[in-house]
Amino acid sequence: EDVPVIGNYAKITVTASEPVNPTANAAIKVKSETVYKNSDVTIVAKGENIPDGFILAIYDGEKQVAKGDKTSVTYKAGEISADKTLVVKVVDENGNVQKGADGNDLAANVEIKVKTGFFNIIIAFFRKLFRMNAVTIEA
Repeated sequence: EDVPVIGNYAKITVTASEPVNPTANAAIKVKSETVYKNSDVTIVAKGENIPDGFILAIYDGEKQVAKGDKTSVTYKAGEISADKTLVVKVVDENGNVQKGADGNDLAANVEIKVKTGFFNIIIAFFRKLFRMNAVTIEA
């Protein structure tokens, strides 16, 4: 179609659009679990539809404790003696947390609960004594 010319300038209409969120379809898969006291815990989280340039990272509070790639991240949390929550996030190369389709941070909690009670404490003691206390929590 012909573009109307006003003086020496062509009239151009610009329409603003919402910026595309590259991580809108990304998802994080995690698993929470209850373990015996002093279990030596390793966490494995997985990612789906995470685009190039973004990775999975695990945070303990505000501190990043593990970085993976766009498909998975592994963190050796060590011996757990009390309930603990870790957060898996999708971040860019600068550590900025990305947003999901809902506009919220793209993150998922891993809840590690410790079994309590007399018999569980005895079981935990013997599991550690015989080096049977390794636990992997994998999505």
